Amino acid sequence: MDQTPPVPPPPGTSLFEMDIDGVGQNHLNTVSKWGKFIAITLLVIVAFGVLGLATQYEQIINRIGDLMAFDNKTAGILLAIVIIFMGLILVFLFFLLRACTLIKQGLVAQNSDRIADGFKALKVVFTLSIIFSSLTILATIFTLVNS
Repeated sequence: MDQTPPVPPPPGTSLFEMDIDGVGQNHLNTVSKWGKFIAITLLVIVAFGVLGLATQYEQIINRIGDLMAFDNKTAGILLAIVIIFMGLILVFLFFLLRACTLIKQGLVAQNSDRIADGFKALKVVFTLSIIFSSLTILATIFTLVNS
């Protein structure tokens, strides 16, 4: 499963108008391996969480209703929001996995188009990160102002 590290490009070739030596390629290779490991691990964990929520939906709604004094309709809406949020996390992790896979394939094949596609997928990951971070900051500020 482990492939040989990429060979450095011959002199005079360029990747995104910059020369990447063997050390830089090895760093990109290592980062893509770790990113792929993290993405797969978190995908499995989140998938099990979604599966658990889907199979025990009624019991979870009843428990939330008992613990927080919500009626079942409000608890169901809260649980639906959690499931949608987990779906967004799955999309985030899918794009991280795709970016790492494309970057690795591009390094092995010395194909700058694959690497560019990998960085495009990574751009989506960073865009989603900025959106989630901004929403979290806004929610925190809203909570602080209203308390």
